[in-house]
Amino acid sequence: MTTQKRQPITLAIANKNVMVAKAFKYFLSTQFLQPDDTVVIYTDLSTLIDAIRETPFDILLLDDTFTFTELFESLHALQSTHEPNVILLTDEAATHYMQLIRMGVRGIISKQESPQVLFKAIEKVLQGEAWLERHFMATIIGHISGRAERTPYERARLAMQSLSEREHEVVRLVCMGLKNEEIANRLYVSESTIRHHLSTIYRKLNVRDRVNLVIFAYQYGMVAVPEAYEPPVRKAR
Repeated sequence: MTTQKRQPITLAIANKNVMVAKAFKYFLSTQFLQPDDTVVIYTDLSTLIDAIRETPFDILLLDDTFTFTELFESLHALQSTHEPNVILLTDEAATHYMQLIRMGVRGIISKQESPQVLFKAIEKVLQGEAWLERHFMATIIGHISGRAERTPYERARLAMQSLSEREHEVVRLVCMGLKNEEIANRLYVSESTIRHHLSTIYRKLNVRDRVNLVIFAYQYGMVAVPEAYEPPVRKAR
């Protein structure tokens, strides 16, 4: 695709999958970007936030491989720094993306669209315009008018916001595999207090038991997924 000559830009790609991000970088470099443009890759949002304070980007392509909690937290952090033009790449027209737009997202693009649509969106956002595909717009308008139902992710986000700091801490300790007695000792409270916290957490998050609480917490980004355990390598005698 040929584009008109413009000032060099710095474009950031945020994607948890490094192989996908590298392939995406190569594709953009060969098909859209100009020789003086710069492309950088980030596979975690905390590193990106630190970097953006030092080197602002003109365009940030943010992939929805991150949990919505990570997306919200990163955009909130970016609001206190130089805000890049954020384009979200996604597969679903989730109604909670309305909040992302309020927090600075300038465009939402389906991953199923042709590359030309993405290129056009980048150009428009660089010119100070917004880009929102028609089916995403219909979903968001329905949400604003009250005709659209909340998605599972939006319901989960609202449920998590209803938890107190202590309840969040209990969830974190449960996900670490601690039993009620161990959690009580860690938090210097009685075991009955922990049982009460869990009962309240189950009700607020609409989960049945401890197992479903752990699944919920990992699925919706309340806690980080632990790294895979690798047994120590035995030295040959």
